[in-house]
Amino acid sequence: MHSKEYSRIKSLADLDLDYQQLVQDFKLLSELAAKVTGTQLSEVNLIDAYTQWTVAGTQNQATQKPRETSICNVTIEQEQYFESLVTEDLRFKDSTYVVDEGYVFYYGIPLKLDQNVTVGSLCVAGKDKTSLTQEQKEQLHLIAKELERLLQQQKQQQLLEQALADSKRMQRRLAHDIRSPLSGLSQLLSTTSLSSLQRSDLESLLSDAAGTASSLLQLTEAILEDTPLLDQQLHVYDTQALAKKLTDLYSPQAQVKAIAFNVRATPSVLRFPRKNLLPIIGNLIANALKFTPTNGKVQVAMHLASSQKAKILHVRVEDNGIGMTPETQEAVGTGRAIPQKGTHGETGYGLGLSFVRERCEALGGTFHLTSQKDQGTTVTLELPVM
Repeated sequence: MHSKEYSRIKSLADLDLDYQQLVQDFKLLSELAAKVTGTQLSEVNLIDAYTQWTVAGTQNQATQKPRETSICNVTIEQEQYFESLVTEDLRFKDSTYVVDEGYVFYYGIPLKLDQNVTVGSLCVAGKDKTSLTQEQKEQLHLIAKELERLLQQQKQQQLLEQALADSKRMQRRLAHDIRSPLSGLSQLLSTTSLSSLQRSDLESLLSDAAGTASSLLQLTEAILEDTPLLDQQLHVYDTQALAKKLTDLYSPQAQVKAIAFNVRATPSVLRFPRKNLLPIIGNLIANALKFTPTNGKVQVAMHLASSQKAKILHVRVEDNGIGMTPETQEAVGTGRAIPQKGTHGETGYGLGLSFVRERCEALGGTFHLTSQKDQGTTVTLELPVM
């Protein structure tokens, strides 16, 4: 279970999605699902270690909820689909979407990526029907296949962006390697009196070489310039933009528990690729919110440090929640999963912090955890971003 769930969370993180930006991408397919099934509700949900993110639906807005309160948390464990008369299902009959919202029927399809790893679901729910026809089910599964194709497209985009960044770095490296000798050759030839040489053919040859060297030097200068195309292709942040994005994504979870949630960032003019930052820092924040009681505090601080070798993003996530036992802290370091209940009874799968540590170290960063039972937890990261 640990291995399967970790693979699922990792596959979703590798997509490096901004859930708020997916609404338009998936909106039409979600509306089509509701239309072909004749249901009042249709949603496209992505589910990470803590949260179900509704990235498109008939309610026309991105929403989020703890994954354990969602029927789709059951759907992602299925091979093909999950169907339920929720008014008769003991797991759901007392839930708000049955008692308060009046839904009686649910049908969900797991959304899968390569190697059959499930990252979310397409689901529909109805208030006035108890089943779908076979034709409606087949049409719904076709829509799910198209959603999977779009998710795979997101993954391919990430690979292309990484290849573009690698190519740019290679160009810069090559340019630096050849710039100095070409500059020296150009300077030598431009200051040497070729007319003093006795051999006319050598003079012509050297003159041509000077022109060639000058042209190549101009070319290397062009390669070294930052191109607008790269910034357009790569999703980039500065520290303040990243702080705003994290605030927008996780404030709703904090508001549900009346937690004082704040993300502070030391301003920086340097920009850096967002790759891996949202899932890594987001998991830290979600973990802190889960294990912090009502009226508690979760504080995030970030700053970017620069050296000759690298740009390092320093992140600190601090809460005054229930803290961790020495056994749980040791489990984070070894990658073992110890399930825990959150302060509102939320299910903890024991994978969030282990996932962050492994991802951080895989990127060449550092992960440091300090915690005391009933006094809170602080996690600090150092992540190379450039």
